[in-house]
Amino acid sequence: DDCLEIFIDADASGGDHLNNYNAFAYHLALDNQVVDIGPNEAGEAVPQLYNDHVENKWQRDISAPHKIHWEAAVRVFDDSYQHGKDNSPVTLKEGMTLGFMLAYCDADGGDREHFLGSHEITPVNGDKNLGYKDASVFGKVKLTK
Repeated sequence: DDCLEIFIDADASGGDHLNNYNAFAYHLALDNQVVDIGPNEAGEAVPQLYNDHVENKWQRDISAPHKIHWEAAVRVFDDSYQHGKDNSPVTLKEGMTLGFMLAYCDADGGDREHFLGSHEITPVNGDKNLGYKDASVFGKVKLTK
């Protein structure tokens, strides 16, 4: 299915986040489920739900070209996050810099057909599919008033 992806690195440190919480790659599904890959109790990388991290709603225009409007409110967590534990989100402050990237995954037929992202990704060994595992490809946003 199609999904909106929100990539967030609380301290803009970049680097690996495939099986840890250095950053998050939230996949917001059409059924409002929020999924990312994270370590299970055995340390294996598995898809897990993070519905308490992101509140989101989407709506499609009824007339052509049927634009989709998607709103999301994200609670930002740093790399001290532990899945299934009591975690507090980061307090966002003026001057903070976050790693950030957005993408839309078009997968009507079950397989990804198109991937539209907010940042150009330089391929590594021909691979541009890096956002879900390497926060170094995220852009940076500085919080201001």
